[in-house]
Amino acid sequence: MKYVYVIGALVILLAIGAYLVLRGELPVPPPEPTPALPTAVTPPPAATYYCLSARTMHATFPEGLAKLVLSDGRTFELPQTPAGSGMRYEDTSTAYGTAVVFVGKGDNAYLSENGKTTYEDCTAALVLESDAPGYATYTDVSSTFTFAFPTNFEVEGSGIGLAPSWAAQESTSGLVLARLAVPASVQPGTNFSDASFTVGASGDPAATANCLTGPSGATASQTKLGDVAVTKLTFSEAAAGNRYDSESYRVLRHGQCYAIEYTIHYGAIENYPKGSVKEFDEAALTASLDEVARSFHFLK
Repeated sequence: MKYVYVIGALVILLAIGAYLVLRGELPVPPPEPTPALPTAVTPPPAATYYCLSARTMHATFPEGLAKLVLSDGRTFELPQTPAGSGMRYEDTSTAYGTAVVFVGKGDNAYLSENGKTTYEDCTAALVLESDAPGYATYTDVSSTFTFAFPTNFEVEGSGIGLAPSWAAQESTSGLVLARLAVPASVQPGTNFSDASFTVGASGDPAATANCLTGPSGATASQTKLGDVAVTKLTFSEAAAGNRYDSESYRVLRHGQCYAIEYTIHYGAIENYPKGSVKEFDEAALTASLDEVARSFHFLK
């Protein structure tokens, strides 16, 4: 009998509550928020894109247009056209008699003329001369990070989309956010081939799971870049008489694995004719590249 009274009381309370809601005397819970719809990509007001082969494009984006100034001296003014993702500007009747297409996504872009890519693997960045002679500073256009580097290192871009090149010896996909190339001319007449410095990031679950261990055989130590604690990985690879020595500073941040790293590529000295080259100074080059890595810091 007691349970009958309890059930009856609950029915009466629910009825009273419904009556008060209808009269507006009790607050009605707000509806669940509707997920925001995707919005069109908003290009930066201005950007300089650094591309392969030391080419650059300076771009401004007045309403509905991309105005490009190329490092070869040419200029284009391209109308915006629909794009599946990212941004696309094109003109089929330019003053140079070519069909020009400028495509960008995130910080990356490329330019094609008559179906051929002429400015490839371009990345937008702010590169400025430093107070220290012989050095410049690099800041990504989103102002997420910055670092300093010697001016005899070349700023290069990277391709649009995800790729394993975000970190050395990786099979997962990520983005290359910044890239420097060190040409053989920094140590001429030696077995040094080239070197690269990259900032990459990946949100791939496999990449984040193995972020702080890296490839097989890597040795790890703990250090800091600025005020951020990071894991430093050291590893090497050999293939067909070539050697690749890498140092990678890794940190998990905002759900991404960041790799701030450099790789030095050189030929095995024993494979050169005797006396044709001398052995390069790896210690000096490592010190220079490590100086770049240790100048890196996050801005947000």
